[in-house]
Parts: sequence; C-alpha cells; structure tokens
Amino acid sequence: MAVYASASINTGENLMFIRVGNKYINHSKILFFERTDDVEMDNCTIQIFFSNSIEKPISLESKDAQNFLDYLNEIDDIYPSKSTHEIQQYRSFDSTDENKKSSDIENSDNDLRPHSLEILKQQIQSIKMRMEQKMEVKYWDIQKLRGSAENIHFRAGYYSRKSIEKYSEAIKEVQSQAFHLADEAEVYIRYYTIDKLLTETIINVQSLARGKQILFEACSELEKLGKLTEEYKQKTKNIKEQYAWFRAKKKIGEAEVAISVGNIKKAQNLYKEATVVIKQDWSVFFPGEEPPVINQPFSKQLEL
Repeated sequence: MAVYASASINTGENLMFIRVGNKYINHSKILFFERTDDVEMDNCTIQIFFSNSIEKPISLESKDAQNFLDYLNEIDDIYPSKSTHEIQQYRSFDSTDENKKSSDIENSDNDLRPHSLEILKQQIQSIKMRMEQKMEVKYWDIQKLRGSAENIHFRAGYYSRKSIEKYSEAIKEVQSQAFHLADEAEVYIRYYTIDKLLTETIINVQSLARGKQILFEACSELEKLGKLTEEYKQKTKNIKEQYAWFRAKKKIGEAEVAISVGNIKKAQNLYKEATVVIKQDWSVFFPGEEPPVINQPFSKQLEL
C-alpha cells in the first residue's frame, strides 16, 4: 500500500512524500519513471528519477512497484488530482468546517505558487532532459504536456486570486515553453523512431511489416511538419533498402548454402526466386524505380 503525506521545511517549500514499503519517495521531485516488465515472473521493476538527483534513481520491485503504479492511477499519473489540491488548500486554512466554500480560497491572502505551474515545469524539464540525452519520449508524454499547458488556468483556480495574479506572467511564460517544447518533441519522436529502426535487425516478415508501417508513419508526419531533413531522407532510404532486400537476401543465402553442398539446380531456382522477390519488394519501397540486379557469384557454375 502506498501512503501519501505532506510536509514543509523552513524554506517554505511544500514537500509531498509517498511511502512505498520501507521507502519514502519525494513526490514533489519526480521527473519520470521507467518500467521494466518481467513476463515470465509476472512482475515488474520501476526506477524513479528525480529532478534534484537524476543520477540517483530509486528502484521498486514486485509488490512495491505495483503499489506505486496503483497509487499513480489513483491520483492521475504522478500529479495530484483536483481533490488532492482542495484537501491541501483546506488544511492550509486550519479549518474544521466541512462546508467551507471555495470562494474562501479564492479571496484569501494565500499567495502560494500554483502547484499546476510546478507540475508543468517538471514535465518540461523531464522531456527536455530525455531529448538532450537521446532517450525515448512517448507520445503520451507530449499529450500530457499539452494537456497540462492547456488546462493550467483551470487547475490554478484552486489557488487564491492573489496567487494567480502574482504568477500570471510566469504561468504564461511556462505555458508558452510547454507548447513550443511539445512541437519540438513531436519532431524528436519521429527522428528517434527512424534512428531506432536503422539499428534494429529484421528477423522475419512480421517484424518487417511492423517496421515498414512505423517508418512510413514517421516519414509522413515529418513531411507534414516540414521537418524531413536531407539527413533523415538518407536514413529513411537506407532503412527502405534493408527492408526491400530482406526476402531476396534470404533466398541468396539459401542459394549459397545449396552451392556449397553441390546442389546447383536448387541454387539456380533460389537465385531466380530472389530476382522475382527483389522486383516485388523494391516496387513497394521505391515505386517507379528499377530494382537492383542480383549478382550471381557462381553464375558460370550455375550454367553447367
């Protein structure tokens, strides 16, 4: 079970902690977490990274990891829900009146920095850090960033009018940064996808079909955004060539094995099949282009 608690230090900073098992996690400083699933053991491991100590993640395993995930699900990912905001605000007024109206909060002299502003800053920092270190950024990271930026004024409404007015310029600035970063991340994700495909090994036609779909989608989006650079055009071409040659190279490999054991007739048929296959697949990845000619290193032997 994960337990939520809050505390303040003499700097005025509000700290929020989660206790998971025997570990206390500073919720306020979470940047992101990475999850690794062990399908065979039916459990998972989580590493939690913090804005104040990125090099010192906390690891949670098995039951603790699941409790942490359950907790995040309860509070809408790593960010406090509106109800949590309200509870903290009511506590700050030292009131036991259950019927206290939200207007009391709105008109109070409490000028705490809106927590939604800090959340947005953390999201920006998290995505920036991953982009700088060439780490993966998920599509939902961008969606969440845009959502936080779009709804920041609504979420900030749980703070006093004085607080909102005081930080209005800061909110606008961070909101603008978030939208700009989201646009950059949209492009980064496609570049990251292409780079990853370039290093992946195709093991069968199923993985080839999956890679083809991912590649075409990434290229299409980059073209729409006007961000398909010459560098990534070349990388895309290299990947397409790998995909177009996949089936033909398997045939050529089988032909070479057949030649090595003296089965010339089989090798000849396999080379013919390779020629047919390369024409088919080349037309898929390079429509309108002539396919390459397959060289037969043992052509004289094949003629015997």
